[in-house]
Amino acid sequence: MVRALRSAAAAFPELDESTLERGASADGRLAFAAIAHPTERTGPRCHFARQGERVVVYDGLPLPVYAAAEMLERWDELELEGVFSAVRIDLGAGEAEPKLDVFGMAKLFRATRGDGYVLSNSLEAVRLMTGADEIDPVGVASMLGFGWVAGGRTLLHDVRVVEGPVTPRSVVPRETTSMLTAGDVAESLTALAKSAAQIEPLTCGLTAGRDTRVVLALALAAGLDVDYYTSGHATDTDVVIARELAEAFGLRHELVTPRVPGDWAAATSAFSAQTDGLASFWIVADWVEHQGMSGPVGLKLWGPGGEIGRAGNIGLTIPFGATTPGLRSSVEVQRRILHRKVAGFGGLFTREAVATTREYLDRFIADRLAEGWRPREVSEAYYGFERVRYWASAGVRRASVATDLWSPFVSRDFIRYCMSLTPQERTVEAPHWRILGALDERLRDHRFEYPWRAQRPRLSSAMVGRDVARVAVRRALRRGGGDASGPPPFGLEWVEAGLPHLRELSASLPDADVWRFVDRARLQALLDGPAGARSACAEGICRALTVLWWLHGRHVAPASPGT
Repeated sequence: MVRALRSAAAAFPELDESTLERGASADGRLAFAAIAHPTERTGPRCHFARQGERVVVYDGLPLPVYAAAEMLERWDELELEGVFSAVRIDLGAGEAEPKLDVFGMAKLFRATRGDGYVLSNSLEAVRLMTGADEIDPVGVASMLGFGWVAGGRTLLHDVRVVEGPVTPRSVVPRETTSMLTAGDVAESLTALAKSAAQIEPLTCGLTAGRDTRVVLALALAAGLDVDYYTSGHATDTDVVIARELAEAFGLRHELVTPRVPGDWAAATSAFSAQTDGLASFWIVADWVEHQGMSGPVGLKLWGPGGEIGRAGNIGLTIPFGATTPGLRSSVEVQRRILHRKVAGFGGLFTREAVATTREYLDRFIADRLAEGWRPREVSEAYYGFERVRYWASAGVRRASVATDLWSPFVSRDFIRYCMSLTPQERTVEAPHWRILGALDERLRDHRFEYPWRAQRPRLSSAMVGRDVARVAVRRALRRGGGDASGPPPFGLEWVEAGLPHLRELSASLPDADVWRFVDRARLQALLDGPAGARSACAEGICRALTVLWWLHGRHVAPASPGT
């Protein structure tokens, strides 16, 4: 076990061998091992505590309690928030009990081993201890089709993600009532933000969107000393509006423009190993931002989870299907909406890949309806309990070498409040509007990239219909491609930088199981062909790269990034 832990920890050069803790029950049926960042980098957190035969170990930042000794003493009474995973171990009783954040964003993996099981926050450690090597069809197909591994699966068969305490079953909308107001939510989230004030440094990404605006408002209300930044280029809308906010509110703000590292293969292997193959290379930029940071492990105030309360600004198909009379009552309409979320990238992914992912979606819909979700709520359940839980949560490991994360939206009060509202209220983004109004109306009223819809939920169907018509007219009048000006997406830069390695990897795996899901000939043609063709399929290539590199490429390349 310790050998597997050390091998998995090798992908994180910042972990300190001197922090290694281990133990076992007298009969040898239960054992644990843990390794962490050096204590001088993690204070005031304390990740490990032991009293006799009882142990608590955690990863991430539980709030408001982040001393392991206090968690051990108060385990049964604590209802923790934050983004974290923890395990209480009783060596005398031979028992291990996990405690996770509400969505299980800081992942724990579980797999059987003989008549027992292995539990770890490292998929690589589980793989090494169990010998798991068979791919999971739904895991691979959904990473390709969605850009994340769906349904609590991984890329490996029979290795699953442990579920957090808030599930679709626990928040069935028609059974949910809430006495919470937006003011109550703002107050509770501000208190949580204050509980993190001792962690340094505090950072926060700032964009032109709703989620980061709420996070900014909470940081200001809690009096936090935060370094703000925006990733991109000076002309990006996110950067322009973030700079306006920084000037208006006296914020320290920095522009961060990620660059592809010089040793592409080493960096790609490091990213793949550190994220357990669960984060697409399309969104590698924020991982690059956190490399090379050797100071204190800080806390990043984070925006994922806001989709739970703002379904109307994720696009148009979901709000259109959730609010339009007739359509919103049709299960078949909701099924078609979700099926459209499965991308094939012009045949890059095989029919089996697309069919496998759509079959998973059909089971997802059937399960939600059986739990009591109404047809118009199924698509929103997909965003909350698929996209947030599995796509957004990959950000935890992308940042883990340098910082913990906290998202106010992944909290019980925010979820309870949003799930007590109608789809129409979420379509006009009422939770964000109301919480910002309770915190600071100036932040609510400062411009965004996309203006607010009128706060008139009963008219949401008409407003969405108007927006759908406008998009249809723009598409009909378009005389060619979109605006190609400006820098390319960072994911495309990553693909172009690694072309020789990708060509070699694809050619070296003639019999790999992954070709059931990726059309090898099509991928090879894209890698060998003109840059324009790759640009049109760049995100798909990144998803294929994610699967190929974790299953095969990282084992033949260095595991630490070059300088």
